[in-house]
Amino acid sequence: MNFLVKVASYLAVGCIILALNVWFINRARNAFFSRRLPSVIAPFEIVGQEDKEGVKGSAFARLLRAQLNRIQDEIAASNRALDAARGPLVVAQGAQEDLPRVKLIELPSRVFEPVNVEMRVGGVEVGGVLSWLHNFISEDDALRITIYYENEQATAVGSIDRGGKNSLWIDRTGSSDRKLIRDVAYSITHRVLADRQSEMGALKREEFERLLTTLRELANLNRQIALGRRPATESYARHLRELQKLVDQTPQWKELIRLTAQTAENAEDLVAAIELYKRELELTEQKVASHKELKDKIGTLRVQLAKSLRQPASAWISKMVGADFDSKAPKPRIGILGGTPFQGILAQSIEIIGDAPEQRSDAGMSEYITSLVSAVQLVAPDAAFIFAPVRESLEPSQLLSAIARLAEQDVDVILISLRLDMLGGAELWADTINPLADLGILTVISAGNQGKEPIVFEGSPLLDQVIIAAAVDEKGLPSAFSQRGEKIFWAPGERIPVRIAKEKTTVRSGTGYSAAIAAGVAARFMREHPELAVDRVIELLRAESIPVETSNGPPVINLRAALEAAKEKGATSKSD
Repeated sequence: MNFLVKVASYLAVGCIILALNVWFINRARNAFFSRRLPSVIAPFEIVGQEDKEGVKGSAFARLLRAQLNRIQDEIAASNRALDAARGPLVVAQGAQEDLPRVKLIELPSRVFEPVNVEMRVGGVEVGGVLSWLHNFISEDDALRITIYYENEQATAVGSIDRGGKNSLWIDRTGSSDRKLIRDVAYSITHRVLADRQSEMGALKREEFERLLTTLRELANLNRQIALGRRPATESYARHLRELQKLVDQTPQWKELIRLTAQTAENAEDLVAAIELYKRELELTEQKVASHKELKDKIGTLRVQLAKSLRQPASAWISKMVGADFDSKAPKPRIGILGGTPFQGILAQSIEIIGDAPEQRSDAGMSEYITSLVSAVQLVAPDAAFIFAPVRESLEPSQLLSAIARLAEQDVDVILISLRLDMLGGAELWADTINPLADLGILTVISAGNQGKEPIVFEGSPLLDQVIIAAAVDEKGLPSAFSQRGEKIFWAPGERIPVRIAKEKTTVRSGTGYSAAIAAGVAARFMREHPELAVDRVIELLRAESIPVETSNGPPVINLRAALEAAKEKGATSKSD
């Protein structure tokens, strides 16, 4: 018995000595190598909700590790897209003369270097004495997060690094636990990349997440260019709006300023590009070779801007879609779901409904909506517009409520400027679009600018109740960036001259402009034939679409041909 007691005592003392040695070695390693992040994710502590035996806390730790892996995988995928874009450019057949208009963008490579957040989940694999030993060893090397629940609010509190200098505090009201853990994962990744690129430290977590998303999508656009496809300027314009906000937050980050300037070039916003290059020039020493390159670049862009200020030709658009004639029918009324235009720019009477402060557009969205309205006016110059300002971040129920408010305004067409693929599937929208059709209101949406990706509602019966507009160029050929699919409509969507400010006109490309032009055509047709049901209007417009004579392109929506066909079938036009 005494022998067994001695053995047990020796083992206990040995474990203590082992623990102390491991603890000492870890402390020494940390002192010399200053590892910032813990290597272990401890089970979350849950306060305000029951967590029997720590099951929920352990599950949250595993979920955090999975979210960290997902973010790292996305960064790695962006890096692969960058590598693919660095190879030789492929020129697609028939696109040689167009490719120079869109250039590869220089992305901040350090952001896309491999991120290796090595954190394992601790505290769940061992038990008994070993559990105590494990906790003792990893006490200073564990990420410990507490989640406090109170009513509808959840708050995550902890420290991201080992020294406790970077605290974590995230409040969420009414959102899921998964979203809260996702925010924690982005906060950790933010800290890692801020150590690598110090300017990132000036960004908030939400801004950092938007930056990663924007850079990832720009990397994919670079890859499209490298493969010989030309992305839509609309895609770059959307990213430009986000990047300009981030540049204001990081005014010394030259790489981001250059990236934003190049994005402005590809969006054909030369005024913004010149201003951004001037900001980069101010941060560049005169002795550096790039200083002269920037001055030359600014000079070249100023020459291009002077040429672009001449009113771009637009007659080809109304001619292509058969809308180059006046009408005696009542003015069409078009509802737009999305943002609101700049005030004082539109000559037509406009109405804004449900304009709560939290729903109002930022400058970027207002510019986009102004350009969409300008595109509608190319084919329906007398149209009146009603706007329901909403954001993509709203819940689907709020978006559907805004559509219902538009439907009460006696509109002919509702143009949805938001991306429906991000806002729910066909089942959700069927409950809204079908009742709109029963009320005699036609819904128009864009096909999207993701090239070969399938369109929203692909294979759904909803395609007989909506117009999904894809893009063609000035020759009537499909645009490389345009998505396409069954029962789509084709309309001009490349180099559309639009107004984006009081004294500023530019050209833009994208299926959003195809949808705007199709909406103008459809609204004019419906005012000529208010007795026709929506499905009959869509049937006529689709059947009477005709290709451009000088091309082998797809059939393009055509107002004149549809009106003539309706007249032949006995329908009475308001212009007769």
